[in-house]
Formats: sequence, C-alpha cells, structure tokens
Amino acid sequence: MSLLVYGINHRTAPLQLREKIAFGESEQPQSIQNLLSDNSSVKECFIVSTCNRTEIYCSIESGNSENIKHWLTDEKPVSNEELLNCSYEYWDSDAVSHMSKVACGLDSMAVGEPQIMGQVKRSIEIANQCSSIGENLDLAIRAAISAAKEVRTRSKIGENAVSIAYAASSLATKIFSDLSQKKALLIGAGETIEIVASYLNRKKIGSLTIANRTISNAEALASRYKAKTTSLSNVNSFLHEFDIVISSTASSFHIIGKGTAEAAIKKRLRKPIFMVDLAVPRDIEPEISELPDIYLYSVDDLQEITAQNVQLREEEKVFAESIIDEAVKEYEAEARLSDDISFITAFRDKAEQIRLQELHRAMKQINNGKDPTEILGEMSRSLTNKLIHSPTSAIRQASRAGRREIISNLKEIYEISDLNTVKSNEVSKKTTEE
Repeated sequence: MSLLVYGINHRTAPLQLREKIAFGESEQPQSIQNLLSDNSSVKECFIVSTCNRTEIYCSIESGNSENIKHWLTDEKPVSNEELLNCSYEYWDSDAVSHMSKVACGLDSMAVGEPQIMGQVKRSIEIANQCSSIGENLDLAIRAAISAAKEVRTRSKIGENAVSIAYAASSLATKIFSDLSQKKALLIGAGETIEIVASYLNRKKIGSLTIANRTISNAEALASRYKAKTTSLSNVNSFLHEFDIVISSTASSFHIIGKGTAEAAIKKRLRKPIFMVDLAVPRDIEPEISELPDIYLYSVDDLQEITAQNVQLREEEKVFAESIIDEAVKEYEAEARLSDDISFITAFRDKAEQIRLQELHRAMKQINNGKDPTEILGEMSRSLTNKLIHSPTSAIRQASRAGRREIISNLKEIYEISDLNTVKSNEVSKKTTEE
C-alpha cells in the first residue's frame, strides 16, 4: 500500500478553481463514501478542504493518481484540463512530510497560522466517523500531528501570528483608525469568525452583531464577546447599518448579492462599507467590488497583507523543516516495522511452537520416571538444534552460492563479530590441553 496526497492550494490554483472543488463539512462523509466505493484501489482516505486548499489523503494500492482525478472530476464541476497544471501529488514519505507542513502552517498562505491544525484535526475526525482511516493513514497522521506539535512548541514559527482571520481584522483597523464608533456584522459562527470577533472585541469595536443560520450557535459565540445575534435571513434587510462586514460560512450560494449591496449604499448616503469574504465558495458576490464606496476583499486579496510577518517566519522554516525531517525518518522506521510485524509474529510463533513441543516431550518423559537432570540436558540440546537448524542451513547454502551478505547479516543478528578470533581461541585451548 502507498500513501498519496492529491490536491490544489493557494499557490497552484486561483480562487475560482478552489471554489469549484471545495468540500464543506456536511458533504465530506458522503464524498468519502463515494471515493471508497467508486475506487477499489483506495482503501483509506480523508479530505482537508479550507479556503486555501483542497487535498485528498489516501492509502492506495495502485501507483498512480488517475483514479483520484477521475473521481474528483465526477464529484465536482471541474475538468481534467483545469486540474492539469494546478494540481500536485505527494507519495509515501513525501506525503507524510507534506501533511506535517500543512498541519503546522508551513504550507499556509500566512506561514505559521494556527487555525490549520484544528481544521486538519476536524477533517480527520469526520473521516474517523466514516471509518475511512485504517492502519496506514493512522500511522502517517500520528507522525504528522506529532511533528506539527513539535514545530509549534520548539520553533518560533507561530510568533507574530498572522492568519487570514487576523489579516481581515487588522485591515479593518487600518481603514477605520477608531473602531469605537463602528458597527461590525460577522456572518457565520465557526472558528474563523470567532477569531475575528475576539480581535474586534479587543480593539473596542462599537457594536458587534453575529448572523448565522443556526441562531443557537450565534448566541453561544455572541455571549463570549457581548455581541448581538440575528438570523442569516435578516442580513439583507439591515446591511446598510454596518460599516464592517466579514463573512465566513459553508454556504453553497452567495449570501450578499450585488443588488442588496447597491441598496445598502444608497441608504447609507455613500458612507463606505468595508467587506471581507473569507469563505470558499464565496459568500459575497464578487461583482460587488465594482460598486463605489464598497471595499471588498477576498481570501486571495489578503495575501499581501499577510506577508508582513512572513520574513520573520521564513527564518524559522529551516529549523521547523529539520524537525519534520526527523519525524519523517521516524515514520519510515515505524512503517518498515509495521510491514515486517507479521513476519516477526510468525517467527516468534514458530519458536514458541518448538519450545512447547520440546517441553511436552520432556514432561512426558519425566512423568514416566526418567531422570529429570538427564531429560533437561536432552531437552536443551534438542531445543538448541531445532532453533539453529534453519540459520545453519542458510549459512551453508549462502556459502556455496557465494552470498556473503547473508552470512554478514546472520553474524550481525547473532552478534558474532569476529570468527577468526573465535577460531584462534579454540586452537589455543586445544594446544593448552595437549
């Protein structure tokens, strides 16, 4: 079995393509089942889908990614031609290395951003609920998550934190120097919106309203940041009341359309609205950016803003990558051991079978009245002969065939470092006796 990571991200694919193949949390279970049922070569899988990437992680029998590509083009409105120059794939140890870099934020738009770890863990949690993670992926996941935690703990990659949510919030403070008189509308109630809410709350935002389809989720978040709540269906009717609008939902359609935005601007008497769309697919219709007095930023627009601390974090990347390299080496050793564990089990079982046979024979003889001391001697000789029979035969065959590497391996296994020294000691002993 091989490990494969197949996907696209913010460096390889534009936002329009990433939107097409995004997998919301609610659709991931069915998509995972479709992937496993449609492809017999795929044995395990999970999907990581964020605003910056969609990646399929799987344990696969075949040595190519064609089955994954075909499934993706069937599952989403995307063609092979669109994916051709935008997708990438990583195999086996490289796949584990990539997973580690994703989990610790080394592969993020904002290097070192902390949200991705939670997003990866959530993807794994969903896959576990679908029973789509087995031994192979589990070993890789444990190695990657452990490496990511080491990177976060031992390096400074997370200092001067810059995430997309942070970038959106900090941009608001640059546009409006004083937030105490401003009203903000946050659409959604997930982790990203909570980060934004926390930041704006610290910056003493004048008024904070959280809109969400599920009111209870909005209320739970609002209670922590002294915010108001409203239903998502009400947004269009009072959009004009807000100076700042930041949206991050898993909606499959636009929540704010161009017509709604035009009406809001008219009611505001041309007072500007700052909008940030952090969702993939987008919550805010892109054409809104054409309107006067509306400043709309998408996920991709924030890339320049997040670059402020990139240089500082780049200096830490070398150290972080060395931590990951060590983790990958450890994974490779564990993977090799896992591959050979069945042999080790069979080897020990065979030895145990020989032991039990000899023990049974010896006990039978003792019960028949034979001298126990004599029986123990016979048992030890018989047990030794049977245990060394196979290695002795292998040595003879290897010697005749000139396969010195087998003899060298057996010398290492049995810790016989110098046969000449052994032979010399035997000669010296014999001479002394004579």
